[in-house]
Amino acid sequence: MIKAMLALGLLSMSYVVICEAGLPGVRPFFPWAIEKLSDEEKEEFVRIWEDPNNTRAQKYEKSLAWAKKNDVMEEYNKHKEEIDRFQIVVEGAKKVSDVINRLPAFYNKYMEILTDMNQTERAINDKLEILRRENPTESDVAKYVEELLWYNEWTRRMAE
Repeated sequence: MIKAMLALGLLSMSYVVICEAGLPGVRPFFPWAIEKLSDEEKEEFVRIWEDPNNTRAQKYEKSLAWAKKNDVMEEYNKHKEEIDRFQIVVEGAKKVSDVINRLPAFYNKYMEILTDMNQTERAINDKLEILRRENPTESDVAKYVEELLWYNEWTRRMAE
């Protein structure tokens, strides 16, 4: 359970980081530290990224052309490698989104089993165990959310 909470926490933290900072693939290459560039060359780069009419693809295309023109491809490629490594976080955010999208169907099935008045406790527990085995991530997330809601309600009542 603790592993699931930590995993969910880390994934949701990475999701928040992405949402707060923008997608990592959108982060521009920053030429400020490159001493051989003139102020005009740096300003040209800034204009590429600040132009609201440039799509993200155009920004990268123009940035690449700018790096070639100003002979800073080595520095540009280093930054590109950082972006590629950061894609792991983006993939993690996609996994979080996938789990969230699967939760309603899982939880509906869970509640259907749990509230079936025509089953014995043993039959209900067996079906729930099968459901948990087939959907371990969704099961952990649902359990975490239930516990979180219970805890929030309990602390609210204790504060009254």
